[in-house]
Amino acid sequence: TKRRLSKFNGTKKNFELHLKECEWRYGKKRAILKKELKQSLNYYLKY
Repeated sequence: TKRRLSKFNGTKKNFELHLKECEWRYGKKRAILKKELKQSLNYYLKY
């Protein structure tokens, strides 16, 4: 974890979002990620 954070030069204001994204991606199959991402994009692009 420490090495990974040093890649980003410390924590930024969007660190919580980055952490949530990693949490969302971890352990999911690519097909499920693609489906969920597509659904989210379709939802937000409607508005």
